[in-house]
Amino acid sequence: MEFNVISKRTPLWIDPRTKFAMLIFIGIFSFTIPTPPIAIEVLVLSMPLIFILAYGMISTVIKSSIVFATLIFIQVFITPNVTSGYGIFILSIFGIIRMFFPIGVTAILLIRTTTVSEFLSAFRKLHLPDAFIIPISVMFRFIPTITEEWKSISSAMRFRGIGVSPQNILTKPMLTLEYMLVPLLMSTSTISEELAAASLSRGLDIGIKRTSIKEVYLGIIDYIVLCFMFGLSIAMGVGII
Repeated sequence: MEFNVISKRTPLWIDPRTKFAMLIFIGIFSFTIPTPPIAIEVLVLSMPLIFILAYGMISTVIKSSIVFATLIFIQVFITPNVTSGYGIFILSIFGIIRMFFPIGVTAILLIRTTTVSEFLSAFRKLHLPDAFIIPISVMFRFIPTITEEWKSISSAMRFRGIGVSPQNILTKPMLTLEYMLVPLLMSTSTISEELAAASLSRGLDIGIKRTSIKEVYLGIIDYIVLCFMFGLSIAMGVGII
């Protein structure tokens, strides 16, 4: 999956603070209600998907919808008919994936549609400390960079005939794990240090007010989304959901 940041403004553009609040809300929803009604789960997942679609990431929406529909199909039609221990173990893995899936989709919305400048401008308006803002801004560049590094590692593995595939994971698990994790962990350490140094060289830690050419603000759509999440939070709190 591509992680190039989309910086264009759309009619459904929302503030980075709203996206971050959406990520927190969906994370709390996924962990506090592990088996919510399917209709409510679809409603919650639709929030990030609508904005992802507004940014033109149609393939992401289609893939996410197919994966989610498959997970629902497994729960409704397969899980009730499985009684063996091994089958229950496999299905529990799908259950964990389903629990984290909305969080991952919302993270894609936040990371792929928010530039570092927008994030810094939005969260400095909240008067948050640099100790919070700087690590998060580094994370925004870390994920796309490590994704590109993973593509390079995967290409090198395929060249050696041990690409990451279900067949190789089952037949050569340790070899696949070694060739996948070792270079990735080595790259992760180097990339994190380089990104931190690059952020500091841009003066993110000097503690003075910064200007930005991109204006960020809470608009009518932001307030609608925030009110919707607030209403669902109240419903969760009183036990309606």
